[in-house]
Amino acid sequence: VCSECAAGKYLASGMAACEDLPGCVPGYYRTGTSTSSIGSCLPCAKGTYKDRMGLWSDGCTQCPDDLTTDGPAETSESACRLGDPCGNSFRLPADEGCDDGNLVDGDGCSSSCTIEDNYACS
Repeated sequence: VCSECAAGKYLASGMAACEDLPGCVPGYYRTGTSTSSIGSCLPCAKGTYKDRMGLWSDGCTQCPDDLTTDGPAETSESACRLGDPCGNSFRLPADEGCDDGNLVDGDGCSSSCTIEDNYACS
């Protein structure tokens, strides 16, 4: 009689019984799992977070509308904050090196709001 491991469990070669998938640390999610592989842990992308709930499951939670995170691998919704979109002429020092009001490269302030080589911005 054959039976498949339940969700959140796996059975690797040589194991006698299904075991729980090990959890990823908060801020990371598990991907590539199967009934015979534990997959791997990857960091949540910027603008998402992963708390302790359902550590073995796929995916991270998207921040609410118009909110983002300072970087990847955030661990709670409290890390979501109002972002400063590049190209709006307002420079938030923590997010942007410059913001000249456009998304054009080659004018000193890049399309990702970083100061380009051989330029100084104030």
